Amino acid sequence: MKKIIIILIIVVVFVIAVRGFYLFKAESIRHLDGSVLFSGSLTKWGKTVTAIGIYNFTSKKSIIFEEENVVFDAQITPDGENVVYGKNGSNNIYIKNIKNGKTDVFLDSSSDDVSYSVPFWSKDGTKMIFLKGKLNETGSLYLKDTTTNNIQKVIDGEIKPQSVSLSPNGQKIAFKGYLDGNNKKEKGEHTLYIYDLETGKYTALMDARLVVSYGWSPNSDKLCYISQRDNQIHILDINNMRDRAVTRTKNMGWTCNFSPDGAKIIFDVVPSFGPLSATTPREIYIINTDGSGLERIYPEGNWNSVHSPLWFTTAD
Repeated sequence: MKKIIIILIIVVVFVIAVRGFYLFKAESIRHLDGSVLFSGSLTKWGKTVTAIGIYNFTSKKSIIFEEENVVFDAQITPDGENVVYGKNGSNNIYIKNIKNGKTDVFLDSSSDDVSYSVPFWSKDGTKMIFLKGKLNETGSLYLKDTTTNNIQKVIDGEIKPQSVSLSPNGQKIAFKGYLDGNNKKEKGEHTLYIYDLETGKYTALMDARLVVSYGWSPNSDKLCYISQRDNQIHILDINNMRDRAVTRTKNMGWTCNFSPDGAKIIFDVVPSFGPLSATTPREIYIINTDGSGLERIYPEGNWNSVHSPLWFTTAD
């Protein structure tokens, strides 16, 4: 009987290792409210591997999916059941089921020689935006109505939209690009803009060269962003353009996002000064929007670096 049990244990461990899918707690799969999605690298059997992680604040447990290449721009689908992401070495966008770890191609670039960005959804899931263009070129921005599957171009590729992000209410798009008064490409500075889908108007916010990354507040009226001016996280109210610094850290990473209730910000930090890349060692922290309550998050697992955190909840 002991031999049978040992054999079963070995088989289970082997299957899990081959699939690169670790389940630390069953209930954290069934209900992921109050969790953080992140990417990073960890040590497994003496080797460094890249992975996607989902850490649950309540259970303090993690789900880890190994990947063969560095992952970027990972997002959670509105139903909370899948992770959508890109990865180095491929122009495709992938979708992974959180419950079983199965991975499929979500946006395929092989058939028509194009490249895609990772899509963003509105909170209710009815709108989705993504960049599409020729390989190695900046694409145009498209909006998809998921209820009708209608797709329309909303920002032309000549504007060179980059780092696009859809507001939770599905009404505004934040992006970096080049515009003049007639909404055409110019030779001027790279600028961070807000595009209003209802009015078709652009609002210039700031020089995009001073912005590392940004994220929308849950009510779609603020942006948190990492500033190149002082390496700190700022909150910008897009209604009155009031800007204030939130953090007072020595060094900063490249991602910040609001918590689902808008009361906190989650972000990554480089623990020491040096060049920043997708493989630079980083740590994840949360802080209240008033600058108090700084706390480090320790996802379960032997992580060497964790970055690009996204705090999310799902419907019951």
